[in-house]
Amino acid sequence: MMYCINPECFIPLDANSRKYLKKNGIDVDNVPNGKQYLDLINLIKSKMSTGGIEEKTFMDLSYNSWNQETQKETNVKRWTYAAGENSRLWREFYKDGIMAIGWDGTGNLNGSDNKEDIRKKVVELYRYDPNASAKNDTTCLWQFANEMHIGDIIYVKHGKKQLFGRGVVGSDYYYDENRKEYRHCRKVKWTHKGEWNLNSTTSVKTLTDVTKYTGFWQEFEEAIQGKKIETSTSETQEKFLLNQILYGPPGTGKTYETKKLAVKICEALDLMV
Repeated sequence: MMYCINPECFIPLDANSRKYLKKNGIDVDNVPNGKQYLDLINLIKSKMSTGGIEEKTFMDLSYNSWNQETQKETNVKRWTYAAGENSRLWREFYKDGIMAIGWDGTGNLNGSDNKEDIRKKVVELYRYDPNASAKNDTTCLWQFANEMHIGDIIYVKHGKKQLFGRGVVGSDYYYDENRKEYRHCRKVKWTHKGEWNLNSTTSVKTLTDVTKYTGFWQEFEEAIQGKKIETSTSETQEKFLLNQILYGPPGTGKTYETKKLAVKICEALDLMV
């Protein structure tokens, strides 16, 4: 009821929201009473302020809870990836048919079912402030272990404006204790190896999901294959229609979609972070 009255300050506790909150380290097993619900809201606010939850507003949190749990991920994802610092391990990974990332001290991530577990490990391992978000490290580990899937396409980057390789993910995540370093691993079928210069600038982060930035990965494909890539209209262009009217009850994502559209029209800012 509180959510229906003011969706900007509260969150529904349906199955989708509970699953999403659990991924962020908040278990809601039983239906809370009024005081418990307000305590939960304050806990969520605290995690938002420290980066323990990526969303900064309750409306974004409500929308993402619905979106991630109800939308099936049927499309292949595309990732830019650094094979070690400045891709120093690229030749080794190509030879062994793997990709891997560091933060070995966190141990096997198969037992970590939410980002908060991983964040705590990273903070303890690298002696961050206990309240630090460790956002980039945590997100990289979480995405590598949980959001990447077999069949996804990997672009190995060197610096910000060069590619070294392309491959297709061939296994689920595993932790290889026999490796001296970079023990978080996946098998990869590397399809291309070389050096290709780019006009675009890639992210400095170890791992970035570029699936929705069609212009970026299309340039990667054209550089690697040496020819223009023909893709469907839905893949190659965004249609920004004027005078759109978004309607629906509170919490269905109208504000969120408007903000997202505005960012798309301006520029892909998060790729430059």
